[in-house]
Amino acid sequence: MLKPMNISDLKECWPRLRQRFPYIAEKDARNGFETPDHFLKCVADKQHITISEAREEVADFLYVESLHAELDYS
Repeated sequence: MLKPMNISDLKECWPRLRQRFPYIAEKDARNGFETPDHFLKCVADKQHITISEAREEVADFLYVESLHAELDYS
């Protein structure tokens, strides 16, 4: 099983992140990449979802990104 990417890896996939979470502005992302909790709170606030839902959404996104990365390296 593939190991999911770290939240710090989100900087490298900003365009796809922006598609998945369209209400996050670039300035929010720059500030939100400081800590995972701050980023999750930003996602929850901007997307109008709970922190738990944001955690699940981000985990799903990171998993898909890890699959993309795996394909790119093979």
